[in-house]
Amino acid sequence: MAVIHRAPGEEPTRLATDLTFADGQIRQGIGLMLAQPLEPGEAMVFRFDDARNRHVHTWFVRAPIDVVWIEREQVVERMTLPPWSFGRRARADTIVELPADVAADVSAGDIVRID
Repeated sequence: MAVIHRAPGEEPTRLATDLTFADGQIRQGIGLMLAQPLEPGEAMVFRFDDARNRHVHTWFVRAPIDVVWIEREQVVERMTLPPWSFGRRARADTIVELPADVAADVSAGDIVRID
């Protein structure tokens, strides 16, 4: 599986191919806390049953991360969060966390798929 990004008028690019899925409330609540920093090619994917405002923080996260909030494969928000940040809230049915700067070219309105 891979995280695929497609900006309007551009060819698709792979943001990550080594995916970890945060399944269930406990795993989703823990996320990357106390984990080793993500390496290039890695991502943590959070999938939810419905789209609603989802909060992401980086308490106990050891390195900055890119966070992409997605609703029906369309990017709602993208932000780089430093460690120990209160974070951000945005509407999403999927959230992807990547190493910092991997998603630098991802913008609201772009398409991001998990294939």
